[in-house]
Amino acid sequence: YKFNLSYHLENKNLFPIKTEIALPSDTTYQEVILDSISPLPLSVYKDEDGNTLATYTIPSKSKRTVEATVLIRTSSSPSAQSLTETQKQLYLKPQKYWEVNDPEIIKLAKQLKTPEAIYDYVVKSLSYSTQKTNDENRRLGARGVLKKPYFAVCLEFTDLFIAISRAAGIPARAVEGYAYTDDESEKPVSLFQDVLHAWPEYYDENQKTWIMVDPTWGNTTGGEDFFHSLDFEHVAFVVNGINSTYP
Repeated sequence: YKFNLSYHLENKNLFPIKTEIALPSDTTYQEVILDSISPLPLSVYKDEDGNTLATYTIPSKSKRTVEATVLIRTSSSPSAQSLTETQKQLYLKPQKYWEVNDPEIIKLAKQLKTPEAIYDYVVKSLSYSTQKTNDENRRLGARGVLKKPYFAVCLEFTDLFIAISRAAGIPARAVEGYAYTDDESEKPVSLFQDVLHAWPEYYDENQKTWIMVDPTWGNTTGGEDFFHSLDFEHVAFVVNGINSTYP
């Protein structure tokens, strides 16, 4: 894939600020080449999830657009990536929208136990809501969507899978990015009324790597299998594991 990405930055304050953008990065499913970026950032660093963050200074009362071109090669199967025990513990913690300590989520985790059982539960229990994509589309989180299972989009499918997985002792995190779809009615994208999609991944102890799954599309396609194998059409822009909302 070749992506031309535009990041629209704005500073409404009376003083200059520093801000960051997240550039697509290598994952277990993709290799990324940054072909160009303009203007050049002040600095670039990697966070604990492997995201590439570029830092910019924005003058007071001004806007700036950063243009980047990236080349991304995807794979349908992941490369290996070992985690330390300390890293695994980070991906079991509760976060905003991932209410690991909620009694109902703990109960579900004890019943379901495995990633596949959790995936099947999420696919069968939630209903995709086209109304929600047209409304404010406020993120409900795992606990919220259990109360409104009929009012879910990709973020809710993702959050519920992650929360139950973490409660079951399975490291899990979220991926936000681009998913190519040739039929938006069967494979919708709905991340805050944008052309973006969200899906979860869990850490597989046997394969020693992160495994991406897509319970949203498992639901909207009427049961097509997006657990045992993924396609070449999911491209990660940001991984959220240490923090559920940033970058």
